[in-house]
Amino acid sequence: MKIKIVPVLLVIIAVLVAGILFMAVKSGGLFSSNSATISGKFDINGVIPDGSTITLTERELSAPKAKVFASGVPVADEEEWSFNNATKNKTYEIQAQVVVNGAVVTTSSPVEITAPASDETLTLNIQSDEKKTAVISGSIVVNGYIPKGSTITIKGRKLGVNEFTTVASNLNGQARQFMSYTTAVAGTTYEVEGVLVSPSGQEIGASSLLSVTAPAIDETLTINSSAQSPTIVANTPTSVPTTASAPSSTPVPAAPSAVVSGGINFNGAAPSNSRIVVFQKPLNGSSYQVAVDNISPIDGTAWQWNGAQASTWYTMIAILKQRNANGTDTDIATSAPVTIAAPATNVIFTINSGVSLQGPGGPITVTCQTYNGGPNQNNWNVTVNFGTVSGAQSYWLQIGSTNGGNNLTNTTQNVQAGSNQTIGVTFNNNTTYYARYAYANIPNAGVSNSQYSAFSSTTPLQCSH
Repeated sequence: MKIKIVPVLLVIIAVLVAGILFMAVKSGGLFSSNSATISGKFDINGVIPDGSTITLTERELSAPKAKVFASGVPVADEEEWSFNNATKNKTYEIQAQVVVNGAVVTTSSPVEITAPASDETLTLNIQSDEKKTAVISGSIVVNGYIPKGSTITIKGRKLGVNEFTTVASNLNGQARQFMSYTTAVAGTTYEVEGVLVSPSGQEIGASSLLSVTAPAIDETLTINSSAQSPTIVANTPTSVPTTASAPSSTPVPAAPSAVVSGGINFNGAAPSNSRIVVFQKPLNGSSYQVAVDNISPIDGTAWQWNGAQASTWYTMIAILKQRNANGTDTDIATSAPVTIAAPATNVIFTINSGVSLQGPGGPITVTCQTYNGGPNQNNWNVTVNFGTVSGAQSYWLQIGSTNGGNNLTNTTQNVQAGSNQTIGVTFNNNTTYYARYAYANIPNAGVSNSQYSAFSSTTPLQCSH
């Protein structure tokens, strides 16, 4: 009796498992994932302790507690990190901790990121009792008008100390300048400031304080100049402005024009018929005006505004907009505002789109065209057809010999005209293959691009002779 019962049980279990798998595949839930990746690198400042590692945590903004998603990560400047189990279009708070012998010695500031995303930086300042001399270096960027003969002074102080010490002075006043603090002490945290000084010795701009632990490289100090171009008649500010204290009155532009440029840090997916618009207003202006329109919603896209006025301070924002069928726009996501003095470079807007692209629901079919039955051949030349998605500009096509597999093809292509997107492949005779696809609303999206939708459900296909 036992010998007869076991096969029956096995059959029942097999049927149940097959049913579960079928329903999962049919719904797209087993092999069609909505998972996404958030990745970036570490900016490590200070002396790295022996035996130290990094622990990474994530917390959905609606969740009460953070969860560890990686531990034992090597502590190295520019080392890459990755959170591979994020959910598309959800926003997370990511943090990094340096751990030595089970104790946390420093923690990065939390960064809010919408998945998927790349090129995100987690900064870790590691303090220690080292007494060796160390260097803090990087770049000084000056936005706005720079009077001829101006100089730049670098000031520094240990964290918690009131008085600044002059680290470097009489550096040439120019749009970009090298910075080097060569008398810092390793393992000590400093506040560093860059100051733009006029030929008459007046302070005409100061950067925000940079808090950093020595040694450190590739740091940036940004100074917005309050100086007025000699060709501009301006209202004189009642006090000397800095980044934190901008001019109390807006300069009146008469000419010349200036250029403001930068890039887009885009996280998440772009909806169909969408674009990014950069807006500007003079610092004390009442309303925003369009500076740059029709910017592609792609991570790393550069933009440039040629209509700024030299020596004028602006507040600028970037908005992800979707064009509706009636010609109106819907605002999808907005960056944080940025205040700059023109001309300016490297103005970066971060946009977390939060848009959810569901997997396509169009049919997947196969056209069995030519059967090859000669010696050592038993296959078909076929065309696989994927239903076109309205507004999509790129497609990711996968075909494999197993459910969710891609051993036959794993490719991307731009949209083709027509009701189907097609690809030519070869099927073995009387063999079942499985096809699925995803789409993105931007052109030229490669396999590694973060803007693809979830995959469709998987469709079995076969050609038989």
